[in-house]
Amino acid sequence: MILTTLKLKNDLREYSSVKSKISRLLESNELYQLKRGFYTKPQESALSLYSVANLLYGPSYISFESALSYYNLIPERVSTITSATFNKNKSKYFDTQIANFSYLSVPDKVYSLGVDLQRENEQNFLIASPSRALIDTIYKNKYDPNTSDFKRILSEDLRFNLEEVELIEPKILRMISKSYNKRLITRFTDWFLSEVHK
Repeated sequence: MILTTLKLKNDLREYSSVKSKISRLLESNELYQLKRGFYTKPQESALSLYSVANLLYGPSYISFESALSYYNLIPERVSTITSATFNKNKSKYFDTQIANFSYLSVPDKVYSLGVDLQRENEQNFLIASPSRALIDTIYKNKYDPNTSDFKRILSEDLRFNLEEVELIEPKILRMISKSYNKRLITRFTDWFLSEVHK
């Protein structure tokens, strides 16, 4: 459960100085501060880190390798939960006691495409669909637009799990690729659908 400053003030209203009480709880690690105004308790085992990621910085949705890992499309369990956002001048990073969270911008015109609502531990969160996560990851890694070594990128850089390739929806992949309107992504999509997802 995420606790806001307002919620804590209400819960701790019997103390003469709520601010001092919060400071003591933080010092004793009975309370973790995620960012200004947002807290959680260390024993909160049912907390969905994906839901936290959505709340910490927004608008945002889980994407890139974090989403690929969630869908078992890559073998790694990523240490930082990375989300996509838009209309931001720079990337954002939160190093907290429960996890690390990073946020990278994607073009405004593609932000809302291929994003799904999922649920974990009774908490909702937004996450890229498998197709969207794959395209976002190619975009994020800024490969040379003229590269043709997509097989290496997929098998070595991403270690893509071909056993789950059916999670990638060709129609959605095409739509997102077209909206990105980037030469590299268009070429990757053409290659992927002709050589991998036949």
